[in-house]
Amino acid sequence: MSPLPLSPPRLSLSRLRWAATGLAGAALLLRIGHAVWWAPRLRGHSMIIQALPSVGIAMLVFGVAMLLLWPYRRPPRGFTATGLAFVGPASPAAGTAGILAAYLAGNFSDGLADVDGGLTADPGMWIAAGLLMTPFLAVGALLVWRGPRVVLDREGITVRRLRNRRIPWAALAPGGPDLPRGSERELWLSVLTGAGGHRLVPVTLNRLHVDGAFLAQTIRHYAEHPEHRAAIGTAAELDRLTAACPDSPTADTAAGLRDLGLRG
Repeated sequence: MSPLPLSPPRLSLSRLRWAATGLAGAALLLRIGHAVWWAPRLRGHSMIIQALPSVGIAMLVFGVAMLLLWPYRRPPRGFTATGLAFVGPASPAAGTAGILAAYLAGNFSDGLADVDGGLTADPGMWIAAGLLMTPFLAVGALLVWRGPRVVLDREGITVRRLRNRRIPWAALAPGGPDLPRGSERELWLSVLTGAGGHRLVPVTLNRLHVDGAFLAQTIRHYAEHPEHRAAIGTAAELDRLTAACPDSPTADTAAGLRDLGLRG
C-alpha cells in the first residue's frame, strides 16, 4: 500500500489567528525559558553551542507556522461575504510577523538570570524587561488581530492600514484601477479631490488575502456600474463576480468582460 501524502491542515482564517497567537506565546515562553534556564547552564561552551537553543526554538515555531500557512500561499479570487459588504481580509502571513515580534520580545529576558544560574532578585531588571517587551507584544497582537484589510460596501471602499481610509464610489476616478502587473505589490486607487485634481491611495496587495487582479476588476466594476452596488455583500453577487472574472485577465478577454458589464 502506498503511503498517504502529507498535507498540512487547512484552518479557517479565524482559527489561523488563534494558532498564530498560540505560536507567538510559545515563542515568547520558550525564549524566556532559554534565557533563564538553558543559557546559564551553557556558559563556558562555544558560541555555536550557546546559540543552538535559540535557533532550535525559531526553527520549531516558524516551521509549524509555515506548515499551517502552506494552504494559503495563493490568495483567492473572492471575498468574505457578510451580507452587507465584501471583505478582503488580512493575509494570514501577517501572523508570522506577530510571532517574530513575540520572539524578539523574549530577547529582553536575557538579564533575568544571575551569574549563579538562578533568577535575579533585582526588581529593576524585571520591570525593565517588562517595559521593553510590552511594545513588541502590542505590535505582535495588532499584526495578528488587526491587520490591513479592504472592505467594499454599497457606499464605497474602506482601506484599513494604521487607520481607516474611506473612499465613496463617486470619488473614484473613472477608468481605474489598472490591473497589477507581475509582482506589483500596490494597487493604486485614483481619488478625485475637490480642487478638480486627484490623489493616489495605495492598497498593499501582499498584505491582503485576495487576488490583486480580482480586487482591481471588482473595484472598477462597481465604480462604473452603480446599478450593481445594491447586491454587494450577497453570496449570489459574489458568485456572479467570480464566474465572470477570468483567472488571468488579458487583452483577449477584455471584450467578454465588457459584454458582462465588468469592464467599461
